[in-house]
Amino acid sequence: MKSGAVSKSDAFSAEDPVMVCGVVESTSSSDWTLVWEDNFNWNGGIDPTKWEFDVGGHGWGNNEKQFYTNNRQENTRCELFPGSSNGRLIIEARREQMENCEFTSARLKSKVKWTYGRLQIRAKVPDGRGLWSALWMLPEKATHSSVCWPDNGETDLMEQVGYDLLRIHSTVHTQAYNHMKGTQKGLSIIVSDAVSNFKIYTLNWNPNKIEMYAGDDTNPFANHIFTWNKEGDRTQCNSDWTLVWEDNFTWNGGIDPTKWEFDVGGHGWGNNEKQFYTNNRRENTRCELFPGSSNGRLIIEARREQMKNCEFTSARLKSKVKWTYGRLQIRAKVSDGRGLWSALWMLPEKATHSSVYWPDNGEIDLMEQVGYDPLRIHSTVHTQAYNHIKGTQKGNSIIVSDAVSNFKIYTLNWNPDKIEMYAGDDANPFANHIFTWNKEGDWTQWPFDKPFFIIMNIAVGGNWFGDMSTI
Repeated sequence: MKSGAVSKSDAFSAEDPVMVCGVVESTSSSDWTLVWEDNFNWNGGIDPTKWEFDVGGHGWGNNEKQFYTNNRQENTRCELFPGSSNGRLIIEARREQMENCEFTSARLKSKVKWTYGRLQIRAKVPDGRGLWSALWMLPEKATHSSVCWPDNGETDLMEQVGYDLLRIHSTVHTQAYNHMKGTQKGLSIIVSDAVSNFKIYTLNWNPNKIEMYAGDDTNPFANHIFTWNKEGDRTQCNSDWTLVWEDNFTWNGGIDPTKWEFDVGGHGWGNNEKQFYTNNRRENTRCELFPGSSNGRLIIEARREQMKNCEFTSARLKSKVKWTYGRLQIRAKVSDGRGLWSALWMLPEKATHSSVYWPDNGEIDLMEQVGYDPLRIHSTVHTQAYNHIKGTQKGNSIIVSDAVSNFKIYTLNWNPDKIEMYAGDDANPFANHIFTWNKEGDWTQWPFDKPFFIIMNIAVGGNWFGDMSTI
């Protein structure tokens, strides 16, 4: 835990990239108002009331080879999809001579400017080698020093280059952090269908932070790319966190009793579960070194065996440490057995809101996974107002294609204003945003203001599974 291209004929790309742009503003996380959009629903040129063009061929500070043209339909145009009233914006880079440049293309900039809000752009990027696609933002004018760039900022929602066409980059540039110094701040993720399907790229921007995501129509926030927090703190940068507690399980034997204790029993645990949880029994929970390595692992094993009138045994560990706010990261590989219910979650140390411990005082489910749908990872919160007894719990789930075959990193970021949960790997622990719960309302919606402890367990059966004869 840390608390802390040459493609067809002589043209570079792309016959059907689509961009649908929209800007929304909000005073809360759930109440957004559309303030500007362009859906490009016609055949012809660009709407001059909404867009203008940067024109020229002087390398643009990056030794680029194209000449940007001015609303030239060979390079940029709107087209309706065949047989549809839905449109698309096409930006086409072409191999042709113009103004001493070998290529032509287009660079549009919006006439609307705004401070804070949400920007969403639906786009399919090209696959031509040599192309550099970008959805990005620059300031209207210089207000910090007389040097417009980088002193006044740049926000790159999405950049993609043709030699690594499935990698999507999100970046910010400032006076302190920019690519001229090699200090720009950002991250990249692989979006496996970025070229073949339309994706939604989202920028959330408020006075305290910038967040960037890649997703689709079903879940625009499926893949968190990067967050930049005000005051120079980057959520993904571990150097600003202080490690206050950890367990790496680097030995062969039992669980460290100074760090963990066990819930014991077989009374269904409020979910009609079928296992009996044992007390530090090696058959159900143990530490093991990886073969030929000094790195260790915790094993929780559910077993089909009779104990205390239960048909199965398993283990449920809870940490002796409790804390309020910080970052929790757990590296885990989940099981694929039908009937199993794996969970990494948290409960409060004690009841401070009403005398009813659960759900009034909260539950945070960082990761839950059930064996009949083994690649789906769920993240959820439960409160007095929102919980599974009422069917009103708040959460989200994503598909993690290698959740069973590889170790993944599950991250909880928890502060006084919100809870964020992610699934990723060693290269990018924040690759996949699962769910964010923002503080709103009273304690019935946000009881997460006191110490919680960690629980790790594997249950067998339960109300989530339905027909128990299939286990």
